[in-house]
Amino acid sequence: MTTESLSEFSAAHPTSEASGFLKVLVIAVNFPPDAEVGAKRVAGFCRYLREFGIHPVVLTVEDRFRVLDETVLVPEGVPVVRTSFANPLHWYRQLRVHLRRNPKVSVAKEEVPPAVPKRGFFRHQLVSLLETPDEYWGWYFPAIRAAKELIHTEAIAAVLSSGPPWTSHLIGRHLKKKYHIPWVADFRDPWTLDPWRRRLPPWRQYIDRRLEASCLRWADLVPCVTDGVRSQLAEQYPASNAKFITLTNGFDDSNSTKPRTTLQSSQRLFLHLGGLYGGRRIDTFCEALVDLIHAGIINAGTTKVLFVGPNDPVIVAAAQQVAPELFRNNCIEFQPRVSWDEGQRFLDRANVLLIFQGDHHCGVPAKFYEYLRTGKPIFAMVTEGDLSAMLETTCSGVWADPKDSEDIASKFVDVLNLPVRSSEEVERLAQLYHFRSLTKRLAGWIRILTVP
Repeated sequence: MTTESLSEFSAAHPTSEASGFLKVLVIAVNFPPDAEVGAKRVAGFCRYLREFGIHPVVLTVEDRFRVLDETVLVPEGVPVVRTSFANPLHWYRQLRVHLRRNPKVSVAKEEVPPAVPKRGFFRHQLVSLLETPDEYWGWYFPAIRAAKELIHTEAIAAVLSSGPPWTSHLIGRHLKKKYHIPWVADFRDPWTLDPWRRRLPPWRQYIDRRLEASCLRWADLVPCVTDGVRSQLAEQYPASNAKFITLTNGFDDSNSTKPRTTLQSSQRLFLHLGGLYGGRRIDTFCEALVDLIHAGIINAGTTKVLFVGPNDPVIVAAAQQVAPELFRNNCIEFQPRVSWDEGQRFLDRANVLLIFQGDHHCGVPAKFYEYLRTGKPIFAMVTEGDLSAMLETTCSGVWADPKDSEDIASKFVDVLNLPVRSSEEVERLAQLYHFRSLTKRLAGWIRILTVP
């Protein structure tokens, strides 16, 4: 069931012929007030598409299925249909909790096989199955039903799906095959080419590769967030090479109520905004910081490194082990996830902005573009790849080898000498990476696809 009935929706929003707009159905799990960073890309496109004669109609999931940030606003005037969905993975987790609390069979100790790894193996297979292609696969059929009615009532001219989650692309593929509507499949991240997928069972990797190949075969256009992702897909799927284009992430200032400033303080603040996960590390950075303090290059009393967001405890523990003194003197501090508004206040306070990308050489984190619009120096721990190239192209900061504490220490000194970029330089970057500029390109491609 939708939160807004489709009949009421159709009455409230005129067809594209009446309004003069070309209507596009946008399919995305992540959409405001979703707290996930991917929601900002989808919202950015929807906010500006109407400036270029395209009217987005958004199909997404109900808010109760996501972590919300009410300060991330739905673009004004954009109609949104939110649907419920079955969540078998949630049911499985509830069943496990129930069985732990209410054991029905008492098994004698000698009857229990020494097979904790086996139980872990079967659990891994089951969870992998319930997450194929992601935990939102139960949304597929409710979304298909809602999309069918929207297509029949709203004169939808094209479909734009955004993933991950990849279920959005499976919905887009179905609509393409059934209604022969031009379909744009937006890849915010790699799918099967993401390194973390090596942990998945081989059968699951095979299924996902088949699903990905099918989606890419049916899609009319595949925007990728970096040249690296585009090149990877082109190499993997040469027959679809002409469909792959680069459309980076970007930044938006529509929620800003004041110009960006740096608050004056006697303490120099190094800020990492967002989570630490997926093979990233900060222990070498902490080693470098300790060496610089001992060498008298920086002052522990006037230096603060602040991590704001959900962090993998293993990453934090490794840092505590190699640099306990940084934690004792409060040179390093961890704070939980904050709202988008509060995050902007942290950006105001910061002097240098940190990125820990590790070995993820293919990809540029969305936070980079939010950092970029501040004009403040960026220091990234990353192997050579998309992010290092973007830092050099935009002259926005420096990068260091995440495994080499000496390289990090040397580059740390370099970043201390970087100035805040001028307003003219920030404006030049806005011409390239503001969501209005990015959406203009997207709108042009959509119009080409919809020409009879």
